[in-house]
Amino acid sequence: MPTIVALGEMLIDFAPVAADAAGYPTLKAQPGGAPCNFLAALQKYGIETRGIIKDAAAFTTMAFVTLDTAGNREFSFARKPGADTCLTEHEVDYSLIDTCRVFHFGTLSLTDEPARTATQK
Repeated sequence: MPTIVALGEMLIDFAPVAADAAGYPTLKAQPGGAPCNFLAALQKYGIETRGIIKDAAAFTTMAFVTLDTAGNREFSFARKPGADTCLTEHEVDYSLIDTCRVFHFGTLSLTDEPARTATQK
């Protein structure tokens, strides 16, 4: 029985790591998405990949991160569609959710169908 379960987006974040003399950022590709980051922060407890679904017909959503002068992040997403929004109800393993003690749900995937509808059980 899993103790902690997360559901939602696994993305590629392109975040600024430096800037040139003109102020144009150098971006670094990094794993991202709130559910993915949540589990990564808990990696000392062990993370299983049970329940992860790949969709060969959809791209991994990419998030381009910019920072304002105060260092606050803003995100622009590239989807065509993004795999995170393609989740359907029959792909959700409710047995993992029903037996866990902590459930983290990412909401970015809910911005488009069919994921929006799939999570309304």
